[in-house]
Amino acid sequence: ENLPFSLSHYYAQADKQTKAKILKGLTEEQRDLLALKLAVDTNTIANSISHEAMLYITEGEASPMKENTRKAMDVASYFQRTGELLSRKGAYMAAFELARKSGKDFDASVQAARAAVNDTLYDYSAANRPRIISGTFGRFFGAFRTYQLQTLGKLMNLGAAAVQGDKQAQKELGYI
Repeated sequence: ENLPFSLSHYYAQADKQTKAKILKGLTEEQRDLLALKLAVDTNTIANSISHEAMLYITEGEASPMKENTRKAMDVASYFQRTGELLSRKGAYMAAFELARKSGKDFDASVQAARAAVNDTLYDYSAANRPRIISGTFGRFFGAFRTYQLQTLGKLMNLGAAAVQGDKQAQKELGYI
């Protein structure tokens, strides 16, 4: 049973009462599909997230050389993009299910899943790229380093929170 793709756009704009009516008319499988489509709509799950990292070197004005390079990068990055997409989908749906089973409503579960994916698999968009690897010079030396830098930043933030007595941060660091 498929959902019209536009339902996720309609749902995102709807008021609380309309959202409740929409959800009431859906099966559990359709609700899961709606949650997944909402993740795609917000770029929590998207090819473009990892694909952008692969295109660092091809950004700029269009030229025949750059178009050929872009095509080669598309082919070379197929397995990376596919693996990341599957990882994001799996993490998103697992976090969504955990939130639902813990008693959260649909919207809270979607938010929890989005936060879990962005917290563990990061957001590689240009807007979220660390400053140190932004700009022409940084892009050259920082190509394919976004994950490492974001992980380092996360560990530093967890360390600071743990030192300040944050029990969750201490627990997360204890798993490492």
